[in-house]
Amino acid sequence: MNYECEVTIDAPVEKVSKAFMDPKGIYEWMEDLESTELLEGEEGKKGAKTRMNFQSKNRSFSMVETIWENSLPEAFSTSYVMGAVTNNMTITFQKIDENRTRYLSKQEFIFRNFGMKMMGKLAPGLFKKQTLKYMKAFKTYVESR
Repeated sequence: MNYECEVTIDAPVEKVSKAFMDPKGIYEWMEDLESTELLEGEEGKKGAKTRMNFQSKNRSFSMVETIWENSLPEAFSTSYVMGAVTNNMTITFQKIDENRTRYLSKQEFIFRNFGMKMMGKLAPGLFKKQTLKYMKAFKTYVESR
């Protein structure tokens, strides 16, 4: 399953990129993120693997992020693996003008079991809704700083 989401942030591209790579800032905009643990590599750099632990109202879960490319603002490519699901994501920040940035997120979900494959087919909007939720939270975070 593939899709794209886009948000316009009222801030310069340099400020947006810097905020995105702030390891402490992520806790302010990524809902339910409880902790992160660097497993290998250097934080924020190509090849880094980080366990991301989440605690929501109903459950706790973790996923492993692997950074494939970090050349922000041009591109930030990662994969997130959680059980039978892999999410490959590429983010770009594009300068619209001196005070506005286009935030584009391209998502690819790979499902490896029947239940998740059915969920991807029957409710693809749930995945896009969650992506937009995080993107809008990041937008609010950047614009409020």
